[in-house]
Amino acid sequence: MSSDFKHVYDSLRAEQTELSEKMKAAREDAIKFVQEVINDFGIHSYELQFQPEDTKRVLRPRGPAAVKYRTPTGIEWSGKGNMKKAFRDYLYSQGLTEADKDQFLTPEFRNR
Repeated sequence: MSSDFKHVYDSLRAEQTELSEKMKAAREDAIKFVQEVINDFGIHSYELQFQPEDTKRVLRPRGPAAVKYRTPTGIEWSGKGNMKKAFRDYLYSQGLTEADKDQFLTPEFRNR
């Protein structure tokens, strides 16, 4: 039974090697073709743009998040990420739970 696995493994290894060689040859052909186009049209390197393969999208920095919750004592929290400790402590000191946080929504978030 183990000889069957070895045979399959060896077969797959040979197939993988063959495919790798075909991919390398196809890549070389593609490079030759592109080089011919560049030469035929007189394209200069400064006219081309190359981006790294891992660049998928441009990340733009965001501004600060709007304040979503504000207590009467002035403790503010955007509602993003973990609840601020001071905000949570205020809720607990008032006998409230985290589920009661909507009482402290700022005006711009109340009607949403």
